[in-house]
Amino acid sequence: MNIDTKRLHIRPFTMNDAEDMHALYILPKVMQPLGMAPAHTSMNQTTELLQRWIDTGIHHAIALRERKDGVESERAIGYIVIKPDSEDKREDTRELGFALHPDWQHRGYMTETVEAVLAYLQKQGIRYVWACCFEQNLSSKSLIERCGFSFQQKGSFFAEGEGIAYPSLEYCMELTCNRGIKIERVTMADAEELLSIYAPYVRDTAISFEYAVPSLDEFQKRIESISSCLPFIKAVQNGEILGYAYAGKFKERKAYDWSVEVTVYVRKDIRRKGVGRLLYGALEKSLRQMGILNMNACIAVPKGDDPYLTNDSYHFHSRMGFVLVGTFHNSGYKFDSWYDMIWMEKIIGAHTNQQEPVKYGAWTID
Repeated sequence: MNIDTKRLHIRPFTMNDAEDMHALYILPKVMQPLGMAPAHTSMNQTTELLQRWIDTGIHHAIALRERKDGVESERAIGYIVIKPDSEDKREDTRELGFALHPDWQHRGYMTETVEAVLAYLQKQGIRYVWACCFEQNLSSKSLIERCGFSFQQKGSFFAEGEGIAYPSLEYCMELTCNRGIKIERVTMADAEELLSIYAPYVRDTAISFEYAVPSLDEFQKRIESISSCLPFIKAVQNGEILGYAYAGKFKERKAYDWSVEVTVYVRKDIRRKGVGRLLYGALEKSLRQMGILNMNACIAVPKGDDPYLTNDSYHFHSRMGFVLVGTFHNSGYKFDSWYDMIWMEKIIGAHTNQQEPVKYGAWTID
C-alpha cells in the first residue's frame, strides 16, 4: 500500500526506517499504551521487530515528507497497521492500530493518516473497519471518535510485554454506505431536492433557527449567491442527493476574508452513515485550495433532554477536528424554548504576516 496525502507518504517499511522507529520504541510512554512495554533498550530489538513487520506486511510507515535546500526526504514518524479480522475472519473487515512519535502529535498527522487509509479501504471494497484502544488512552479514544468510528463495546487487551490484560474500548465504522457516492457541485436544478432535505430541520428541530421553510425561489437565490463565491456541494448516490454542505463568509469586512462559516445537512433517514463526513472532507479540501484558513461552525445546543435538539452536531464537529471556542447563552428562541449557541473552529492553513488573498469564486472539487 502506498498513499500520498498533503504532508505524508504512507508506505511499507524498509530497514532504512530503523533509526526513526527506534526513537519511537525507546519511549516508555509510547510502549505502555500500545501494550508493548518494556521500552526497547537496544537497536537490535528494533531491527528485529522491524524485520518481522516487513515480512508480514501489515504495518505501514507514516512518513513525513520534508524539503531542505531543494532536496526532498522522508522520516518515519509513526506507523499504522491494517490487520485482517481477528474474530470472525471476515474478508470484508479490517482492524486498525497506530502509533505516532510524541514530537509529532497534535498536528493532525494521525487524523490525516486514518482518513486516507479509510478512503483506501473503501476503494478496496472493505465494509467494516474496527479500531480499539486502552480505556485510559484518552488521546487514541479522541482520535478514533474524531475520525467517525462508533463505540461498540468494552473489551480487554492482553499486553504481552507486561503480561497484563487492560480494559479496552472497541469501535467500528461501516464503509458500505459510502460506495458509489459522488461529491458534486450544487446547481440551480437541485434546489427543490435540497429544500426537501432542509425543510424537516426547519419544521421539526431547533438545528435550524428559521421558523418557516423558505420558498423555492428564496432557496434558489441562496444557492446562486453562495456558489458564486464559495463551495456549495452535494453528495449523490444512484442519482439521489443524500445531503449538502456549503461555506459562507464569516463576516463581510475585508479582514475576515480568510474565515468562513460552514454548514452541512444530511437527509434525515440516512444520518450517521458517514455522508456528513464525506461532505465536510470535500468542503475542507476545496476551501484549503482557495486559501481559506479558518472553518467556523455555529451550533445550537440543548440544556437537557429536548425533543427538538440533541448534541449530535457538537459531537460530529468534534470528530471532524473542530474545537469549542465559545458559548452564547440564551441567544436563540424557538419552540417556546431558549437555546445556547456554541462556536467551534478548525484551523486548516498557516497564518503568515504576508497572507495570500483568497481565490473567491475559483473553487473546485477534485
